[in-house]
Amino acid sequence: MAKVMSDPQLTAVGTVVGALQYIPPEQVKGVALDARCDIYSMGVVLYEMLTGRLPFECKSQFELMLAHVKTPARHPSEVNAELPRGLGDVVLKALAKEPAQRFQSAQEFRKALEAAAGSQAATADAANMPATFSAPQPMPESAVRSTSVSAAVATGLDRAGLLFGNTFLWKLSISFAVAAVIFMLGTIVVFAYMELASH
Repeated sequence: MAKVMSDPQLTAVGTVVGALQYIPPEQVKGVALDARCDIYSMGVVLYEMLTGRLPFECKSQFELMLAHVKTPARHPSEVNAELPRGLGDVVLKALAKEPAQRFQSAQEFRKALEAAAGSQAATADAANMPATFSAPQPMPESAVRSTSVSAAVATGLDRAGLLFGNTFLWKLSISFAVAAVIFMLGTIVVFAYMELASH
């Protein structure tokens, strides 16, 4: 997305595309962009979701761009004491200034988040778990075929609720689901707009 949005055919020379709060250091410096820019931007979104604050809150655009390039973000668990430190570590890796120090793909980022969530679930207070909890069993193939999309979503949410209970991880999983849907819809809209603009 960052590479597409930097296409000189879509924007005037010298113009920065996107909200400055979410742009990666490479975009500020004007160097080559790749998918790792989007990992950084997603890291900013995740930081904001988990802490209620942006990693860099500056008075001017110049200070904000400079912060993206040089200022380390404060550890998320220092901003939100309820946040597991391991999850905060994952967010900070996504916000690394150098692309080589970030997750190299969205899949790698996702696996790290899942590992952090799994670690937190393993150490959760047993009082939050139902007394008769057991791991959810896969649905039979016939049931999957006959289940509507809305029913499947409801079933998934119910199972996630059994696993996490009314915990931070449950709220985080819902937030990620919403963010993923918004991100996908936004991507579709951008590419549709680009397609129309090219004709």
